[in-house]
Amino acid sequence: MQFYVVNHLLNRFQHAPVSTGEFPESPEISSVMWVPFPRSLDPNQLDVFVSSSPAFVLRSDITVIGLHPSSARIVQRSPHILNDVANRIENAPLYVVYHDQGWPVIRHISGNNVEGIESPSTLDRIREQDVAEVVRRPGAELPRHPGLHYEGPNKDHYEAFLRPGFATQSTEELDRIAFWLAPMLHGRRNLLVDHWSMIAIAYHIGSYSKDLGEEKMIAVESLRSYDEDIDLLVNRARSTFGAINSDNSSETATGAILLSVNSSGRLAKTLLFPAMERVGFEDSIGIALAQSPSPTRASADSDLKIHSLTTLDESFMRQSTDGCTVCGSGDATLIPIQHDSYLLNLAAHTHSVSITIEAAKMSRDVVSRYRNIGAFHVHKTHDDRHHAFFIDLEPVLGSDTFKQRLDDTVDQWKNENIDMILHPDHDSAKTLARMVANSLEIECIVCANERSILNKDGIQEFSDEDQQALLRSRRVCLVDDAVISGNRIRGYRNALNTLRRRRDLDECELYCVVGVARTESEKALMGVSDMLHHSGSKPRFLSVETLFLPNWGRSECRWCAELRILSNLPHDVRNRGLVLDRLEMLGRPEGLSRGLFFPWSSDDSKTVDRYWRLGRKSVFGEVQGADLAVSVAASVQRLRGRRRQSDGTWAESELDEVFRSPLAKVLDPQFYLSGRYYEPVLVASILRSSRRHDIRAPGNDSVLRDHVEALADQESSKELHGELMLAVALDQLPRNRNLENAMALAHPDIAALAESIASPAISVAAGREGRSPPTARELLVNLMRGFSARLQLKIRNSIECVIDLVIDKR
Repeated sequence: MQFYVVNHLLNRFQHAPVSTGEFPESPEISSVMWVPFPRSLDPNQLDVFVSSSPAFVLRSDITVIGLHPSSARIVQRSPHILNDVANRIENAPLYVVYHDQGWPVIRHISGNNVEGIESPSTLDRIREQDVAEVVRRPGAELPRHPGLHYEGPNKDHYEAFLRPGFATQSTEELDRIAFWLAPMLHGRRNLLVDHWSMIAIAYHIGSYSKDLGEEKMIAVESLRSYDEDIDLLVNRARSTFGAINSDNSSETATGAILLSVNSSGRLAKTLLFPAMERVGFEDSIGIALAQSPSPTRASADSDLKIHSLTTLDESFMRQSTDGCTVCGSGDATLIPIQHDSYLLNLAAHTHSVSITIEAAKMSRDVVSRYRNIGAFHVHKTHDDRHHAFFIDLEPVLGSDTFKQRLDDTVDQWKNENIDMILHPDHDSAKTLARMVANSLEIECIVCANERSILNKDGIQEFSDEDQQALLRSRRVCLVDDAVISGNRIRGYRNALNTLRRRRDLDECELYCVVGVARTESEKALMGVSDMLHHSGSKPRFLSVETLFLPNWGRSECRWCAELRILSNLPHDVRNRGLVLDRLEMLGRPEGLSRGLFFPWSSDDSKTVDRYWRLGRKSVFGEVQGADLAVSVAASVQRLRGRRRQSDGTWAESELDEVFRSPLAKVLDPQFYLSGRYYEPVLVASILRSSRRHDIRAPGNDSVLRDHVEALADQESSKELHGELMLAVALDQLPRNRNLENAMALAHPDIAALAESIASPAISVAAGREGRSPPTARELLVNLMRGFSARLQLKIRNSIECVIDLVIDKR
């Protein structure tokens, strides 16, 4: 089941980190949209807030909205608010979770009332997902990796480690924790927390409880260290909580301990509960934000009643020092967690990787099959959506190679008795659908977008005849040109199910053929095929070609970043020929197939084109231009995804989609800035295919700077200086003085551009006597004409040092 948590603070909508099976109360529910509505926003804008979610989230089977008490009061007085929300989600089942007499309840608002949803177990499931999405944030979650594991403050070992107190970074996230926690702590105003990072959460419970009718203030004390002496803790707790009057029975049961993660139960049993008893709280309760699985149920907490808000997966299971399976393998570093701060007890671990022949093989084979036919582009806008890397299937469909591979791919379905072909309404999908129909000898072909099946703003009218054909069909084959995220397949799956359920019909078997599967990883592709109940013995998803590519829109496209940098240059620099030409090229919606990289030389275009050509026998294939850029990008992306091994397990990715502290996974500069991939076009392609955290890590700046300096000193690398400069501007590479000096000695127009982008320090020798920087630079360049590039740099450095000394003396 897919559980989507709407978190506007992170600007993303994701599957909750904790895996969830079917709702036991309602097995037909396959997706839930959970909306913890922030109290800082006006409830009258609730419908706008909900509708800002992506379309695939809005199509969830049910929508559940969580309301802060103050927001709930406003919503209860204004029924139109939830009516507006219902209209936004097309009257799908809508539920609201709010507090009634201090406890969360779930109530049906509109749409079909799904039987069994309004139950405490549904609230438990939502709570698990909501809390997990907050606390399992990078930095709070120290991730699992085969190269290392962690020694917790309790001396046990963990493959992954969680520090929930590090996760809450806003009052809205504190509200989401308090939403579930405050009712459990009703009447208990003295809280002892297991770590200082939990103090904010504990005090926020007091603030939140006032909105639930609590009047008493909350007192909070924290454990200072995992191994703190109990006498010191008791003394501090007595001072914080105040003397307990033994005659006042109403005060004897108001204590509670709040744990970040309950793992072994040892800390609670041997220190926290005994300390609370000595202070005077004889019936304290224990609540943990998260519970890690225990290797045996006969653990230290077996006789303790500690409730938890969410449960972690097996990677957070504790292992004893002598029984640690990771230590037993002998190849994983053990990282200690500090007892008091819970910080790592060493510097960040940097893991360097290179693009291997194996990683490049898939992309090389696919791109080489369709090279030089205009199939691959970069920086292209298609159907109002921008793609950093784009595959156009139209020219591919006419290829004899593709036709043969298509026939070979779908041949295994010739005896499946598929009734009809269904495809979306765009040209490449139509063409591919006809090709599949001819290959499988299927006559019934229906064109319908997923929304038009249910008569919801379809691009073409969905006729009754087509609808009846869908209802009669037991086996339907969906044909599309490509799959990236799987959202369209999911839309068709849900639309067909809904259509048939309305007629009280069983689900049809849905097959799918795509021209190219270009998901971000092998695991993402497996998730797509799972929607079709695909398996090796019963294949339901086929792709003619498979290529893993970054799914980058405008925000991550490196050519869009170049466009933004050039567009923000000073007017006099932006209007020079080189920049004007580049801006015009980058502004074309059809994207780039050649001229991919920033030109830095004043030589003629033929020389520039020859410079950016790749030699023969490359691991990326004998391809050029956008074909090469796509091949390189797919090779880098291959390193970011986990790969399924022969034994069915998943190998850890060699690079990460997002930076995960404390691990730094970077490309080894020995294998792209120098060494193995020495050709400038490969250096530029790899930089354009990489995020900052793929290149830079704590501690590797000096190595990167040395490599950039070597490239800056090479006359043969001058054309690459523009790409290096852009990488510096994007913070992919550290600044380098030699590079800046080399750029300053180029053509005056280019030098002015470099000065504007890279550093104002380039013009140190100019402008000190009332002259404009370009004029001074032109004079300096003219004076040094005829000297070698290295000698020119030495002269310029000497002049700048003299000027700096003079300025210092002044």
